[in-house]
Amino acid sequence: MRTLLAAAISLIPSVAVACSGAACVLRLAPSNATLPANAPGVVLFSPYHVSSVEKNPSNAGVTVARSDGGIVNALFESAPHGGLLIRPVTGFEAGESYVVRYPACAGGTPTEAAFATSAAQPMPTALGTFTVKEAGHGEVSLPGGSACVETLPGAYARFAVDPSPALRPFLAITAWRLLVDGQPWAVEKPGALDDHGSLEGVSPPTRRALEVSTACVNSTIALGLHHAELQAFVAGVPDPLTATVDFSLDCSSPRGCSAVPGPFWFLAALALRRRSGAT
Repeated sequence: MRTLLAAAISLIPSVAVACSGAACVLRLAPSNATLPANAPGVVLFSPYHVSSVEKNPSNAGVTVARSDGGIVNALFESAPHGGLLIRPVTGFEAGESYVVRYPACAGGTPTEAAFATSAAQPMPTALGTFTVKEAGHGEVSLPGGSACVETLPGAYARFAVDPSPALRPFLAITAWRLLVDGQPWAVEKPGALDDHGSLEGVSPPTRRALEVSTACVNSTIALGLHHAELQAFVAGVPDPLTATVDFSLDCSSPRGCSAVPGPFWFLAALALRRRSGAT
């Protein structure tokens, strides 16, 4: 028995790591993309946030170089929701190519990512449109379980965002956060949203900024009417751009969810039939 218990316990860390993503990864936003020359900076971040070290990576070993090999003098700051903001002291030059070199992780092999700059663009002052695309009930995928995701009867609301024309040139360095009734629901890393308002895929499944879903039984968020606020954080800009919308989560439809799972209705009906036959 002790051997079996020890074996079971030994599996817990591996499952936790598998559900949290790769354990030692850093990414640059943007990577192989073009930014307006007046972009405040670029962001080095961990796409998984599996540790405090990767959530706030050190600037040790991080350099920014121009195409001629010249090193760019840069300042390093904490980026909103994790990451290292790399801000050039004298700004970027339009029409230039840059390479950011950084350690893959603490003590790891150095890696690099390139980006280019275009003409300066007006800084965005509006996020764009944020609407409810669809809301309903049915099978929803939720984080949890031994496979990192569970499919359960639930309710959902899915949102659509159309970035403003001024924001689109800066999407590669824009992080996103969804608040539900004023409470954080999900965060998307810089560059996660494209010009068409689509989010890049993630693995393993996790909460996303353009969908709120919950199980009908033991729900993580109450059913009923809610208020959503989408926030866009352009790297180096202190205040986010915001847009809001109201939505509803509903399991009360006849074909929706019930407070009692389906199989129990069958058992209850069978017990009632037997009781009726005995009288």
